[in-house]
Parts: sequence; C-alpha cells; structure tokens
Amino acid sequence: MRATPESQITSETIAIAKEAISKLTDEELNRQLLTLQTLAETAPLELGDVTRELERVRNELQENVLLGALSGTAGIDLQKLNLLEEALVTDRRQRRVDIERNTTVMGLVQDEIRFRAQNSIYRSTMHAMPSIRAELAQDIPQASALLAKVMGSYCLTQSIPPSSIIVEGFVNTVLGDVKKAAEAYIATTKANALEEFRAVDAWAKKIESNAKAKAEGKSKAVPGNTSTEIE
Repeated sequence: MRATPESQITSETIAIAKEAISKLTDEELNRQLLTLQTLAETAPLELGDVTRELERVRNELQENVLLGALSGTAGIDLQKLNLLEEALVTDRRQRRVDIERNTTVMGLVQDEIRFRAQNSIYRSTMHAMPSIRAELAQDIPQASALLAKVMGSYCLTQSIPPSSIIVEGFVNTVLGDVKKAAEAYIATTKANALEEFRAVDAWAKKIESNAKAKAEGKSKAVPGNTSTEIE
C-alpha cells in the first residue's frame, strides 16, 4: 500500500495493527467496531464543516486583501485571517488523515471478525464430524433403499423400465430441488454444531479459569496457614 506523508499507512504499520487486533477479545473487537463505525459516520460531517469554514475564511481573506490594496493598509484582521486559514488547512488535512486511518483500521477489524466467525464454524464442524459421518453411514443404505422403492413405484405407475430413468433428473423432478434442501441442511447442521461447540468451549474455559484461580490462591496463601483463600 502506498502511504501519504501524513498518514504513514504502510505494509509495516498494517502488519502491526493486525497483530494488535488479533490479540483483542471478541467483546473488545465488537466494541472497537462500533466506535469505528460511529467515527465513520461523524468524521465526514465534521470534515465538511471545517471545509465550509475554510471557504468562508478564504472569501473573507480575499475581501480584506482587496480592501487593503484599495486603502493602502493591510490591517490586523488580515493577519488573523491568515493564521485562521492556516489552522483550518492543517485541521482539514489531519481530519482527512484520520478518516483514512479509521477506514483502514475498521476494515482490519471487520476482517478479523469475519475470520474468527469462519474459523469457529470450521472448528465446530470438525468437532461434530464424527457424529456427522456416523449418521451418514446409517442414512446411505436407508436412503438408497427408499429411493429404489420410490423409483420402482414411479416406473410401475408410468409403465416404464428403470433403465430409462436418468437418476438426477428423476430426483429433481419427483423429489423436488434436493440440492437446495441439502444446502439448508448444511446450514442448519453448521449452526447447531457451532452452538454446541461454543457451549463446550465456554465450559472448558470456565474449568480452566477455576483451576487458575485455585492455583493463584495457593500461591498467595500465608506461610504456616493451611487456608487457600485468595487475599
């Protein structure tokens, strides 16, 4: 990424930001995203206000320059306007830099949130895979037998041989859009697996937290005192 002199957004700074973002908890990430989204809404409005004020000052400055040329005097107002213009230009430049940085960081936060969500889905699906495979092994023979029965009944009603049937076309015509139903099943299975995985993960973290608290309690116990209460 090409950086402007003011923003200094480079590949190195992005890498540092990514590392810092990766260390945030899910709750911290969500709070950070809300803050950045709020800034993304308000910052352009504030920039517009500064730009309009800068235009007003420049117009007033031009009028004072013209009046000064006609009267032969610059006046103290011209100096004040020059200083104000300079301050507004600096303010506007910094606000543009802040917007650029905010947009970049918000994109990184959103990427991290999406990555964690996708990673959780993958891990939860892998966690549920043994049971999914077990169910598949049971369902295939049953589904095969049921499909053969449906196909046979259809052939009897239509007086046609099974050899004349194209299986995929038959399935879609007689049983409906099976692929769409399969997609819905996959989505439901992943959602259930994710919910179960989160429950197991929360339980494991609670056990780990309790064990850590007990260990800290023992390390802080007063010498000679058999109590393990945390001070």
